[in-house]
Amino acid sequence: NHQPDLGGLAERAGAEGDAEGLAFCAVRLQDPRESARLAEEAIRLDPSLIWVYALVAVRHPDLPEISRWVQKLKRWDTENALLHLIEAESIDIRHTSKASKLPPREAQKQREEDPAWRNAIAGAFAAPRFDDYLDPLKELDRRVVSRYGVNDAYELLLGEEADLPTYAFFDSQRFAESLLQSGQKAEDQGDRRRAAEEYWKVARFGQVVDSQGNTDFEHRMGTSLQARAYKHLQSLSEKNGHTAEATHFGYLAEKFNPTAGEHSGRERRWVFGQYVSRRNAAFLQISGLMTLLFAGLLVVAA
Repeated sequence: NHQPDLGGLAERAGAEGDAEGLAFCAVRLQDPRESARLAEEAIRLDPSLIWVYALVAVRHPDLPEISRWVQKLKRWDTENALLHLIEAESIDIRHTSKASKLPPREAQKQREEDPAWRNAIAGAFAAPRFDDYLDPLKELDRRVVSRYGVNDAYELLLGEEADLPTYAFFDSQRFAESLLQSGQKAEDQGDRRRAAEEYWKVARFGQVVDSQGNTDFEHRMGTSLQARAYKHLQSLSEKNGHTAEATHFGYLAEKFNPTAGEHSGRERRWVFGQYVSRRNAAFLQISGLMTLLFAGLLVVAA
């Protein structure tokens, strides 16, 4: 057992019927099967913790339970784009396992032409909300840490390691590209109204993720999609003779694309750097919390 403290906490929470304690462990355990078991037990004890399914699915995307979980989550939170992104990733993984002998381009083509994948990612782009459920997780963490006296900062941080499905950025970029191409085709055919509708689908999804996300990577994904859409909207406005509108879209395209051509090369370094910064900041916060806790214990002991 590489996480003995969490394992012990899970046993204690299970013995006490503590749904929140089980959920705390479920989203942090590196063992997929045990993580899934604890999640289901926690939600059985407290159905209001159903959002834990999404966090476990993001961390362990190979779990066979995910398809069933997503259907339950969709009924509970009908307008959340995250659930569609989780579903799209599950389809990606199925295609990856089946297409190991195919050339990469052929495998990607099959995946993108799969109606189930397109419906899932289109559902994400059409959703009016985005919630990664990190806010209720932080509230739960506060209660569980206080209840059990958890003092392992590393285990605490594991709860916030993943915020989006692994495939979410690439799925979103691929689908955005298909929408932008569709819009460009409509534009070439003289149907500028339909072109604008396709471009705005990309911009709106980017706005939703950027404005409602909690993490730097979520904001990064949202702004990169907006930048691409605004560039097309700028060009379309220029063709329509709307100079002021074109200038506005041009400003937004530049504002949301700070890497300006260096996106792919710098993306990984940027994300890693931000992740390290967040982790260091969290360590400082947790250290401060534990200092106050120990100080309080000393006062009580005295």
